[in-house]
Amino acid sequence: MPEHAVGVVGLGGLGSAAAYWLARDGVDVVGFEQFELGHVRGASHDHSRIIRRSYHTPGYVALTEEAYTAWEHVERDADTELVTRTGGIDLFPPAAAIDPEPQWTSSILAVVLFLWTPPHFWSLAAAKADDYAAAGVPMLPVVAPEREWTLAILIYTATLAALSLTPLWFGMGWIYGLFAAAGGGWFLWKSWLLYRAPSRKAAMSSFLASLIQLTLLVTGIFLTAWLG
Repeated sequence: MPEHAVGVVGLGGLGSAAAYWLARDGVDVVGFEQFELGHVRGASHDHSRIIRRSYHTPGYVALTEEAYTAWEHVERDADTELVTRTGGIDLFPPAAAIDPEPQWTSSILAVVLFLWTPPHFWSLAAAKADDYAAAGVPMLPVVAPEREWTLAILIYTATLAALSLTPLWFGMGWIYGLFAAAGGGWFLWKSWLLYRAPSRKAAMSSFLASLIQLTLLVTGIFLTAWLG
């Protein structure tokens, strides 16, 4: 079996880019992908993506300049135009730039959104299990035992519900806390019911509760900002 200096496992948007740049720099690299190249299961690639220089900190703006340069290299190698430059406008208040110091509330909310995604889609996959199985999409409720995926949904939901309250310690205020507690509590209750008595109806209720939770959370954020 041939030996290589570097192996890249997963050739989605990030993995294929890593393999490409390693090979371009002369590194002996091999890539491994369980699905067909260009499959639709990746989270960071599609037929089109957006690059923009309008970001909140100078560091991000500098990174976008490097991104344009990198795409120019890829275009030359592929002898194909890949980037279409268009105009654009961003509407923000004059003082919308984010302080480069650590933004704890924003970071916490980003983690909450990250934790929200699995139970949201797992609940939908459980409610539509036959459709997901027929399409060959290996979501957790399709491939794992019932007790395993219901517990996973419950754990994720409990964690995000608790974490969504921590911005109160960083000055978000009682309005945010009220909406976060209501949304997180409702999602957690529906996840608990799904864990206790799994069914397609309970899974759909959990899915809808995830949408309610996110809507209430965002509403609390906007109201807190609007009311000052």
